Amino acid sequence: MPNDSLIQLIKRIAVSAVEASKPCNTFTGKVRDVSPLEVSIGQKMVLDDEFITLTSTAREKIKKGSNVLMLRQAGGQKYVIIDTL
Repeated sequence: MPNDSLIQLIKRIAVSAVEASKPCNTFTGKVRDVSPLEVSIGQKMVLDDEFITLTSTAREKIKKGSNVLMLRQAGGQKYVIIDTL
């Protein structure tokens, strides 16, 4: 049926749009300071506590110099520190 190919095309477009929006990405960072919290990603980007949420596990383990595993939420404005590495 001709409608089947149109439906498949629409599905492929929808899947591509979701993938292109990057709903979540993982990053590693290094804790520059704990109070107030600052984490560097690479050499140029530094996040402060305004942009970071900590899980309870990360909160217990985090210290200055720790390497951390983070997820970036959709839109790239908030990061969640999951755990230390």
